[in-house]
Amino acid sequence: MALIAWRTVRGRLPGLVGAFAGVLLGVVLTTVWGVYFESSLRMKALPERFAAADVVVDGDPWVKEKQPGGRSIQAVLPEERPLPQGLADQVRRVPGVLGVVEDRPLYAQLVGVDGVAVGGPNGGPSRGHAWSAASTTPFRLVSGQPPRRDGDVVVDRRTAARTELEPGSTVRVLTVSGARTYRVVGFVEPAGSPGRRGERPREASLFFTDREAAELSRSAGVLPGPSAIAVTTRPGVSPRQLALRIEERVGAAGVRVLHGGDRAEAENRETVAGRDFALAISASFGLLAAVFTMVIVSGPFSISVQQRRREIALLRAVGASRGTVRGMVCGEALILASVGTLLGGPLGLLLAEPMREVLVSAGILPAQLSLSRSLLPLLAAAILSLIGVQAAALMAVRRASRIRPVEALREADAPPQGVSGWRTLGGVLVLVVGVVLTLRNQSEGDVIRTLAYVAVLLLGFALLGPVVVRLGMGLIGSAMTRVGGIAGHLTHRAFRAETRRLAGAVVPLTLVSGFACTVLFTGTTLERESAQQATARLTEVDRVLVANGADGLPPGIADRARDFPGVRAVAPMVSTRFVVRRKSPIGDVLETVSAKGLQPDATAATLDLAVRDGRLTDLRGNSVAISTNLAHRLGWRLGEHVPIVLGDGNAVRLRVVASFDRSDGFADLLVPRDLALRHVTLGLDTEVYLAARTSDGLASVDALLSRVRTDFPTVRVLERHQAVARVEAVSAADSRSRYLLLGTLLAFSAAATATALTMAAVQRKKDLMLLRTLGADRRLLARIVVWEWIAVSGLALLAGAAAASLPLATFSHGLTGSALPSLPVPLLGGTAVGIALLALVANLVPVALALRTPPLNKAV
Repeated sequence: MALIAWRTVRGRLPGLVGAFAGVLLGVVLTTVWGVYFESSLRMKALPERFAAADVVVDGDPWVKEKQPGGRSIQAVLPEERPLPQGLADQVRRVPGVLGVVEDRPLYAQLVGVDGVAVGGPNGGPSRGHAWSAASTTPFRLVSGQPPRRDGDVVVDRRTAARTELEPGSTVRVLTVSGARTYRVVGFVEPAGSPGRRGERPREASLFFTDREAAELSRSAGVLPGPSAIAVTTRPGVSPRQLALRIEERVGAAGVRVLHGGDRAEAENRETVAGRDFALAISASFGLLAAVFTMVIVSGPFSISVQQRRREIALLRAVGASRGTVRGMVCGEALILASVGTLLGGPLGLLLAEPMREVLVSAGILPAQLSLSRSLLPLLAAAILSLIGVQAAALMAVRRASRIRPVEALREADAPPQGVSGWRTLGGVLVLVVGVVLTLRNQSEGDVIRTLAYVAVLLLGFALLGPVVVRLGMGLIGSAMTRVGGIAGHLTHRAFRAETRRLAGAVVPLTLVSGFACTVLFTGTTLERESAQQATARLTEVDRVLVANGADGLPPGIADRARDFPGVRAVAPMVSTRFVVRRKSPIGDVLETVSAKGLQPDATAATLDLAVRDGRLTDLRGNSVAISTNLAHRLGWRLGEHVPIVLGDGNAVRLRVVASFDRSDGFADLLVPRDLALRHVTLGLDTEVYLAARTSDGLASVDALLSRVRTDFPTVRVLERHQAVARVEAVSAADSRSRYLLLGTLLAFSAAATATALTMAAVQRKKDLMLLRTLGADRRLLARIVVWEWIAVSGLALLAGAAAASLPLATFSHGLTGSALPSLPVPLLGGTAVGIALLALVANLVPVALALRTPPLNKAV
């Protein structure tokens, strides 16, 4: 059987090119995402701040809930979870503990002699610590002395070198309390080997006296308690033993005990979050690539089997069993999968690095992800491609192997053009289900859900492909005959007689056009709505203060702006994220949503949030305002007390006092500012909105703001149109990420679709050669191919648009209140031209083959 399969592959290489192209592309993408998955599993950060600690106790960054039936749901907290006060004393009493050091990083940033704020290396943060925490790295004093009184600061040597500081010099330091002048009393650097020192630290580190660090922490307004406790062991006690003892003695919900390489997770939360996201996205898209391989390869295999109807019929007539036919086709699939793996696997390994750089620049993969290459991604790609290709081959050969020999010979001469009753019924049911799901579940800006609805409808169109084609040709056939003359008439009659062949060309293009329209126009609709809402929201705002090169704005900046004589209202805000529970088809899930803390009176005087129910001024104490979109998704109503997990893991119940419409580019949940500040890591504002009393007074306000920028160089002042452009840029970046991520699969689908179209068009070669032999000139054949191209691309565009139109309409209505999504003419035209060019290239192949040989040779 293997020998037969090998000979049939050698003899039918042109007919298997499409299937091989699909296998090769699938293996490449599966290998690439497999490399990212393995690299995410191996993604580990080196301990930096806690390199000298044997055990680290910190707040668990996960919020976890148990569901009935034992299922657990969880989500990553966006802020650091503080440890309970007094926990360090409990840890000290655990047998085997030698030393305990509490640590809570603070916002502290140097201002250089040029007036520019200094951040950490490679864009890292700048943090302040108590001097006692220096021993956890450990930092060693290389010059000067430790801080002994308030106003002293010790700076890490790398940061000092960048700012040209010397011991005894004075420097301005920005903290949550404002700007203050400190005296540099010493420099430190991490102890250890030079190689290790070269790898850390990632942050600019400033050290204050323990008393002043505690005072700065209190002035931040955050909840008391350290963010981590560094523990050293007594001689004879291993870190693992001590970690187990600490868990037994002081372990509690929300407390995590780490040792070994896991200590780095206590200081690199972005690494943990990036690793988990990279794991999820690489696994999802790796499996999607494998599924796409099976779906796309099934088309070329089906066409290949149809092209060999007579060959298979003769085999069945001379006694070949069903198993022999299936074995022959599956053997061919095995050969293709093997060759595709041998070529595509190494190619995927080569493309992993350049694709990683692109995905990192788009914010899809974390910058900390370093690639680990092994044979595991190749093995996974080989197994998945083998399973997918074998499944596609079995589906393609199923009917040909089951039919009786006599019927096989009859169908080889006159293949059936209809669709089975079961397939028709299945297609109608799938379409009905897709329409019902789309109408009952408004997507409200959920791109993934909209794509899912489009996928269901496209599946229905695929099942009803010949029926859809017959209906479409009935609509455009008369026009083709009138306008196209004899060429249009011949094309119409040929397509009416061979609806299955036309469906084989139209359906793949329909899938590409439907998904492309959905991805593009959900993005443009989101961008348009975000820009419109930002413009309407900021109509009363004259200036917006944001952070530039810092984690946020000290709260004192808003207090200072309130004293400006020309300012009518000042609205400071702190951005964070909360965790809420929502229902889904697979059960309850935890979702992280955007939130802001604000002062209700000042916000009502500056921002127009389009409050629909309740009053924003009632946002005091334990209360929350919610966007109408999120309220509909969660089922929350005005006056209810709803459960929310704040950014640092504190679970609260807040009363819903208002709902508002303009949340895009802003936040879905609003809480009082003092509540938000207590539960964020650094206690900084994110932005400050200013409204002037009169337009004539803006010049004086700008002059005063320039003085603020001199004292706080991390402040950036935006005019209204700049603030709107900033929101638009964020929305556009999100859209580009979706385009890039889904574009890899769309490109894969388009390439595989082109090969399937070419194979389908090659079937027309004999018809065109016969017309050439009967006297048709080259111009007539060219016109026939052009009309075929028009019919295929036109039907595919119409079917794809029909499948995407209802989900796009409900998406737009749920997001904007209008059923008309944003349809930019350049994107609309570009999509149509792209689909048409894809069909044109595929249809040029048969006419080129037909015109290449003289007519007499064709007759032979």
